[in-house]
Amino acid sequence: MKDVHGFGGISFDFTTLDECQSTCIDKDACVAIDWEPSNVGKTCWILRSTHTRETEDSGVITHYELHRPCPS
Repeated sequence: MKDVHGFGGISFDFTTLDECQSTCIDKDACVAIDWEPSNVGKTCWILRSTHTRETEDSGVITHYELHRPCPS
């Protein structure tokens, strides 16, 4: 989703979206990420909640939700 940003994320400064996504996949509690590559110092937010809010900046943040398979 574009132009949304989750609450309570832990920020990281990654150079690629793949780094951000891989970090989320490796953390059991991660359910989503926010990616803002143009932001200096904080480009990735690892989120434990999918609750989002609209942002004031248009087109700079992309929100990705992780859908893990159900355990059998």
